Amino acid sequence: MKKTRNSNKKNIWIESNDPKVIILKLFNGQKIKFDSEDFAKVDQFKRWYCGGRNLYAVLDQKIPILAYRILTGDSTVFKRMYFRNGDRLDYRKSNLTLENPILKKKKAKKLPEIRIRNKFKVLETGDIEIELTQGKLAIVDPEGWEVVKYHRWSAAYFKNGQKWYAQTGTLKNGKQKIVHMHRMIMDFPPHETDHKDGDGLNNRISNLRRATRAENAKNRHARAKSNTGILNIRQYEKLNGKISYYVTLPQGIQKKFHDLVSAVSARNKALYDLGSDFVTYAYIEHPIYGRQYPGLPGGDTAV
Repeated sequence: MKKTRNSNKKNIWIESNDPKVIILKLFNGQKIKFDSEDFAKVDQFKRWYCGGRNLYAVLDQKIPILAYRILTGDSTVFKRMYFRNGDRLDYRKSNLTLENPILKKKKAKKLPEIRIRNKFKVLETGDIEIELTQGKLAIVDPEGWEVVKYHRWSAAYFKNGQKWYAQTGTLKNGKQKIVHMHRMIMDFPPHETDHKDGDGLNNRISNLRRATRAENAKNRHARAKSNTGILNIRQYEKLNGKISYYVTLPQGIQKKFHDLVSAVSARNKALYDLGSDFVTYAYIEHPIYGRQYPGLPGGDTAV
């Protein structure tokens, strides 16, 4: 049987100036450094050679064994070896670093910085005033502020309801979606969210309530084209200069009045009789007593 090259030769050891270091000379002339305490482990293998970037040893012409497995006694998991001083022929333990590439912990990715996008101001009441686009301001209380502060908010005008709202854009299933501030604060209810005072930028929790579409429609305000500024009351002027007011009541019935106070009183009384909280009562500005609500219990006094 043909013998493998150098398989019958003994290891050639070279003297070292350092008693803690032993030097093994390979058949190709390369010199490998080991710790002197590892002499017995190294000398039991009669053939050593460098294959690629690793050092191998062969015992009785069997499968080659990696040098670090011989030195450490670890033969279970493949490990990646690093030479601290860059010398790939220096196998002293102080120069070796072994790492398991599978179990090696990945460096944590740096999370993007979370910051507040809109300018804001804390009011004396403790509420927060948020600056929107187009010169508009939104008001939230401290509880709502914790929900909305990390989003970028802008102002949007809706012609149908003739109101300003605060909105932001979010991604849902890979698509851009517009979300309103008042719905986010109310945790996205299945129905609509109503502003009690009719101001779409007043997003205090005390001013928000959940409502159906029909209930939300009741709490409407007059359109910009209204000649009275009051919902369901229209003003007509005849050629002779006389002015009349027509009121559309909830039952769809129209009534005619010759003065605005009577028209407002009839409208408020009809809405009050419905017993719904989702209504907007009209008022009259009195020069002395201030705001008055004709037709309501105690409506003749300033509110």
